[in-house]
Amino acid sequence: MFKVYGDYRSGNCYKVKLMLHLLGKPYEWVLIDILKGETQSEAFLAKNPNGKIPVLELDDGTCLWESNAILNYLADGSE
Repeated sequence: MFKVYGDYRSGNCYKVKLMLHLLGKPYEWVLIDILKGETQSEAFLAKNPNGKIPVLELDDGTCLWESNAILNYLADGSE
């Protein structure tokens, strides 16, 4: 199952959430509060050195960041 690290207030995170919903793919949402600086924590920076949301974590632990890259990955092979 995918893990999405993001903030519900972010439009870019919304795009990823919407794509997962439209494709019917299960995912876990991990809330990251950008206003509290959670994107700058050591744990988060290990997933995305750019310190930005959204981040999509794959089953094997690989992380993708940047919403357009995530959307392209998710849409690959879909109609």
